[in-house]
Amino acid sequence: MSAPSNEKHQDTPPLELSDECVSHFSELIKALAAYKEMNAKKQGEETEQESDND
Repeated sequence: MSAPSNEKHQDTPPLELSDECVSHFSELIKALAAYKEMNAKKQGEETEQESDND
């Protein structure tokens, strides 16, 4: 079986996002980063509490 041809994709214009859309993505990424940071701190605190109980 041969690999599918990518010829049809070459005709596809590049995706253009409006400034508003890019701004929303930027805010979403910042919120996700903050969420992950909070989770990391929370897990770190839980790990410290577990080691204190030993």
